[in-house]
Amino acid sequence: MAATQDDYSLVSEEKQKLLEEEKMPEDLQQERQATELLAVKYKAMESKLLIRSRNIMDHTNKQQKM
Repeated sequence: MAATQDDYSLVSEEKQKLLEEEKMPEDLQQERQATELLAVKYKAMESKLLIRSRNIMDHTNKQQKM
């Protein structure tokens, strides 16, 4: 009886491992998509910051010339 219980436990553990391995590529794909989205958002924020910074520098230069 104990051997049957151990066998069932091993089968259950193996099944769980296989399910986790099967799910792994999906998880990696979701992580890649999230990373790509963050990179796009970061680039957009960086671009806005650079544009604003340039506008501020232009404004400052104009004031200094006056």
